Amino acid sequence: MTNLFKLPTWADKGHIHAVVETPRGSCCKLEFDGKLRAFILSKPLMTGLAYPYDWGFIPSTKAEDGDPLDVLMIHDAATYPGTVLRCRPIGILEVVQVTGRKRKRNDRIFAVPGRSPFVGNLPDIRSLPARAIVELEKFFTATDALKKKRARVSRMVRARSCDEGDKSISLLGIFNTRTMARVRSEAVSKRA
Repeated sequence: MTNLFKLPTWADKGHIHAVVETPRGSCCKLEFDGKLRAFILSKPLMTGLAYPYDWGFIPSTKAEDGDPLDVLMIHDAATYPGTVLRCRPIGILEVVQVTGRKRKRNDRIFAVPGRSPFVGNLPDIRSLPARAIVELEKFFTATDALKKKRARVSRMVRARSCDEGDKSISLLGIFNTRTMARVRSEAVSKRA
């Protein structure tokens, strides 16, 4: 199997690649293991909890926690682990994970696949119904409820068009400065 972590981040000027790890409806979290090049069980979810949409990562990126950037793909069907979707980012859920006294950002990108019927109805995260936003915030808080870490949602930010011509610098303007610097430096080191 291909090393999915190394796929290009960008599909085209306005779309990213998003790799599905855990399909919609799954009661356990799966993750791609780059060494095994296979999907492994990360953790079961609490009884009654299931992923509301496909969950995965944006390849060739690195978040503050050292993993690729997380992405929730909002569309009307479940796919399969390893599916690569061409998506348009619509927003970001800023999350702070607290373990003891340590705080670490672990944001979730929200994106819509290009071929989804939702694509025209969700120009950005503000188009989601208020209840859907609250439910997604509660879902991400609940996924860590039985661990020693707590997830605290700080805010939801909409995607903005990227004015810079270098798409490796910004994911449509939704990342904070530290993330943009990391994405830029990784893109430069891959070109070298």
